[in-house]
Amino acid sequence: MNKLFVCLIFVLIIFTSSSQNTDVVFADTSKGIFVLVNKTHKLSKDFVPNNLIKIAEQHGDSAKLINKDAYQAFIKMYNSAKLENISLWITSAYRTFDYQNWLYNNSVKKSGVTETNRNIAKPGFSEHQTGLAIDIVAARGGKFDGFEKTKQCEWLSEHAYKYGFILRYPKNKENVTGYMYEPWHYRYVGVDTAKKIIEKNLTFDEYYEQFINNQ
Repeated sequence: MNKLFVCLIFVLIIFTSSSQNTDVVFADTSKGIFVLVNKTHKLSKDFVPNNLIKIAEQHGDSAKLINKDAYQAFIKMYNSAKLENISLWITSAYRTFDYQNWLYNNSVKKSGVTETNRNIAKPGFSEHQTGLAIDIVAARGGKFDGFEKTKQCEWLSEHAYKYGFILRYPKNKENVTGYMYEPWHYRYVGVDTAKKIIEKNLTFDEYYEQFINNQ
């Protein structure tokens, strides 16, 4: 009986290890706006998107760059929100590998590795390096803290998909995305894909594996 129990434990350990395979691969940048960047799909240190443009002062930090298609979609979203007296401000968009490295290491010093890994990507593993991800706050100088309770957050949750943006790290999905809920972090995937993701209640990680990975 004891031998059987030991054998069962051994098999369980092997199965658990194989089912939690976390081998890291390079992100397939040929997928364009559908590129997956997460804790197992990384970008090279030298990767820089070739269609970055500057953000205008009325839309966010004008020192920032963003993917051209994502920006055009954001402008449409911004203008629609403005008609309802909703202000949207891009506080972060494209980040270089080196800048992400600085952010990560700075957070580790303040909060430790475990907590940092829940809310800040390691360099090479951040969607911001693609230029397709944006962090949105309520206004110039706005903070992430408390954003969930703002009218901007509510408006985005209802309308962002219509302009091709998805909430990248939803509530109760940390086991899938690897990151805590971030109500301010949106990712551009195009209108059709955004609608499908909303309808199917998927994260981008899940959608990618089901519909993009083998294309």
